[in-house]
Amino acid sequence: MSKEAELLDLFAEDENERYVLEIIQRRVEIRHHVIVKFLKEVQGYLQERMPAKDRWTLGLNEEYRSIPCWNSAVPEERQYLRYEVQQWFGEGHSHLALCLAWRDNEIWKRSKAHDVAVQQLAAPLKTAGFKISGDRWFRYLYVRVHDSDEDFLLRVVNKEAREELFRVIADRFWPLVEEMAKQVADANEQIAQLVQK
Repeated sequence: MSKEAELLDLFAEDENERYVLEIIQRRVEIRHHVIVKFLKEVQGYLQERMPAKDRWTLGLNEEYRSIPCWNSAVPEERQYLRYEVQQWFGEGHSHLALCLAWRDNEIWKRSKAHDVAVQQLAAPLKTAGFKISGDRWFRYLYVRVHDSDEDFLLRVVNKEAREELFRVIADRFWPLVEEMAKQVADANEQIAQLVQK
């Protein structure tokens, strides 16, 4: 009997069926919980390796499965574009990426703010290897693309694979943030002037 068949038999035993069905019923909640736990660990890992401790603030957005990062010296509401580590499922794959995204989706719809962001940042982001999403002005650089949701989840519950992802994220995230800091700050300042008019 194969391992898979043995496992299925174990799940189908009378004393286990109820628990298995409960897990199946709660699979979306369980998946979200596993991802948020992973992102909290990524946030802590990035916090420990932050190059300038008082320069950056790291948040956690559980709903959108992201870790936003912004300059601590500037009020968050004046930072229209910010760095993020994001995880999302789409097109049959699980994506883990470094992003430059809008803090507020309403602002990017204002054409002048959008134009400033594109003019200021398109070239350096393209040089850094960023891609453009089709639905809104949003730039991302893949850390990893997994073949399925399950593949990603199995990696983040495996200690060695999870720690490897932490290292890959930190090795790419902080150099990117530091390298792009001036251009993003300048774009945010110009956007702030347009929004306040």
